Amino acid sequence: MKELPFSGVDDSFEASVDLEQDAEETTNCDDGPSDFVNQFEYGTSNRDLKLAHLNVCGLRNKIEELRCLQQLCKFEILPITETHLDKKVPDSEILIPGMKVHLTKACNNETLKFVSRSIENMKILLALIVFSLYTLRAQGQNQFATCSRKWSKIGCFRDKINPTRPLPEMLLNDRDRRSKYHQPGYRLHWGKWKESIHSLACRCAEKAKQKGYTVFGLQFYGECWSGLSAELNFNRDGQSDDCIMNLYDPVDCYQNSSQECVGKQKTNYIYRLTDNPGPQSPDVDGGFTEWSSWTECSKTCGGGEKVRERECTNPEPKGNGQPCVGDSEEAEVCNSQECSYCDKKMDVGIIIDSSSSVRRLNFEKVKAFLVQLVDKLDVDPSMTHVGVIHYNHRSFLDWGLNSEIAQNSALLEQALMKLGYKPGGTRTDRAILKATNELMKDSEGMRPGIPHVILVLTDGKTSSRSIPYPKALEKAKKLGIKVIAIGVGRAVDENELTQIAMGKSENVLKVNDFDDLVTKIKSIVKSFCDARKIQ
Repeated sequence: MKELPFSGVDDSFEASVDLEQDAEETTNCDDGPSDFVNQFEYGTSNRDLKLAHLNVCGLRNKIEELRCLQQLCKFEILPITETHLDKKVPDSEILIPGMKVHLTKACNNETLKFVSRSIENMKILLALIVFSLYTLRAQGQNQFATCSRKWSKIGCFRDKINPTRPLPEMLLNDRDRRSKYHQPGYRLHWGKWKESIHSLACRCAEKAKQKGYTVFGLQFYGECWSGLSAELNFNRDGQSDDCIMNLYDPVDCYQNSSQECVGKQKTNYIYRLTDNPGPQSPDVDGGFTEWSSWTECSKTCGGGEKVRERECTNPEPKGNGQPCVGDSEEAEVCNSQECSYCDKKMDVGIIIDSSSSVRRLNFEKVKAFLVQLVDKLDVDPSMTHVGVIHYNHRSFLDWGLNSEIAQNSALLEQALMKLGYKPGGTRTDRAILKATNELMKDSEGMRPGIPHVILVLTDGKTSSRSIPYPKALEKAKKLGIKVIAIGVGRAVDENELTQIAMGKSENVLKVNDFDDLVTKIKSIVKSFCDARKIQ
């Protein structure tokens, strides 16, 4: 009789089955999948085990069918060579992927079709078997043994190794699958720490008990050690605090907790086998408390953060219980609206035009605008100070930077609303000189090392008798003071505003009338905040 070769799941895999092999020498398909249990005893699914067994039996039955058929109708099943591919296939042959069937005169077309179908079915069954074997092997990689804890905790002890180890015999190694002490199907799973260490302790205790040992140690995260001399020598190298119960806080070992501990490298956590272990807390899964109230937003604008918390104490996980699932802290964005104030520390001088062209009603609008403006500044003794000058053809220092009004937002807003209107000519140059000579002065409260800003608010041209702005601004430029010019009305000369702002057009704002001032608050505050420290 000929040997039947057939192709497997790819061209590189070949198998052969002797058609004359006695079926009684193989597994009895009526006995169930017991033969497979011994090969895949760790965690394999009964369903997958049965499927694999059925596929193997189906393959064996197909081979038996062909063996019986071959006794009646002589045929050969041969692999295809490259020379066959270029030749015409005779009527006595049929090509199947990877092989051909050669018939004798005793065979007819029906035999040919049956043989072809049988071989194709065998190939499919073989592919299913290979897949089943991979599935069964994969299932046995991360198993966790469980048991009733019949040991008591002794404590954490060093292992100096030389000249001999206190616990001389390794029994199990779940950390290194290449170790000869690795038990197939059990691997240290860092993501399932409690289950892994409990599983190791269960099997370690069983191994130690079988060998007649009374103590065992868990070392290097996933190793089990013991030995004949372990009871006498486990504490030989002294106590250690290098043992852990969890990978994350709380990591410390607790003697009264049933949850297992393990030593790190060169450290044993020692257990004593006993049929009557002391009382230990039961395994309890953790639960969260209710969420706390949200904290205050970290910012009042510009996107702050508020936080709330909960604790895993309702109940607290105990023993081999599961930790709480979920986050213990939540954060949300709050006050995401754009900031319209400046919280920078600086000294500010405000120069207000009170000339006749402004008129009393518009002067009141200016004061209301300034109240809103300073409300956007962090006026405080330790933050921003605001001094004020108003002018016509003369200049008046209303209060300086070192005054109580300049450093208290409530008093400042009240004082601004009490300013009196004093019509007259327009001498903006004099107001600037008063600001640089009297307001922005060290002896009058100007602080070093912070930004200094002067805001000039005017509605028209300065008098023709005024000194040139470059001359009036010499000291301001020398002191590094930022000057912002705001012009109100159509009579304002934009070139003059640019000169007041010392040539920096980005520090110039122009509005058509006094009612439009409020719409520019955000832009003005931004200009304030862009001011830099004086070096």
